[in-house]
Amino acid sequence: IGEQCMAEAEEILGRTGRVLELGCGRGEFLRGAINRGWTAFGVDMTADCTRAALAHGITIESSSIEDCQALKQSYDVVVMVAILEHLYEPVKTLKRVSSALRPGGPRRTCRRDPGTDDGDRPRSQ
Repeated sequence: IGEQCMAEAEEILGRTGRVLELGCGRGEFLRGAINRGWTAFGVDMTADCTRAALAHGITIESSSIEDCQALKQSYDVVVMVAILEHLYEPVKTLKRVSSALRPGGPRRTCRRDPGTDDGDRPRSQ
């Protein structure tokens, strides 16, 4: 799925660039981004996930999203899949994410629609 999502981002941006995934788990999404030529970074607070991502060559910060240093840098794309509901301060975190996005970067959110069986539905902003 990482390759598909990053292909869409390339269409919007006209190029590849830097992508950050918050809550990246074992780095599967980011491996797809790397396969397409993106420079990929991840943040996850689970030690087993961090080790697995590192084993696959993913640059990863072991931290909570709220406290991560990665959001002090800039990115063309920031990915958060099923993360907002786990944050203690989602508004503060989204402001940090917005500050980390380079000007002109696409803004798209996906959220799970309760009461549906088909998972996440994209909501463009």
